[in-house]
Amino acid sequence: MRKIYHLRIKSLESDYYFGDLTILYKLWGHFLDVSKSTLEKYDFKEPYDKGNFTIKKSVIQLSTRRKVNRETPTLTVTTEIESK
Repeated sequence: MRKIYHLRIKSLESDYYFGDLTILYKLWGHFLDVSKSTLEKYDFKEPYDKGNFTIKKSVIQLSTRRKVNRETPTLTVTTEIESK
């Protein structure tokens, strides 16, 4: 299982999901009006709610299936030249 951060922008009624706080802050830090270190120190036992946005930390369950190594089909083109 992997952690995931859910950013809810209330004024836009939009939801965004990130695999780590760094990319969340890189894309939305100017809007959030909170420092990255504050978010890194927060334990996220409860959602981080700051009026215009909410950040929740959760987990995502990924498939345990193994990928099958399939060969990419190849197309062979042959040309025949008639000899006279």
